Amino acid sequence: MVFSYGFLDATRDMALWLVLDLQGLPDDPLGFAKQAVFKSAPTLGIYDLGHTVEWTSHFIWFVIYRIYQC
Repeated sequence: MVFSYGFLDATRDMALWLVLDLQGLPDDPLGFAKQAVFKSAPTLGIYDLGHTVEWTSHFIWFVIYRIYQC
């Protein structure tokens, strides 16, 4: 579930970007190690580029990269 408590200026009818904080799963045995190695807040950015919607998350790319390296 996603909750956003952001506010838009009265002249805007939509947000162009949204950044969400990520939390690891409580039962992930490597969750503490992943956070210790990454050393920054895990976030997910969602961007409306007009013709497409894109996302970016260095933390997600880090976790996926580590999974495929094993």
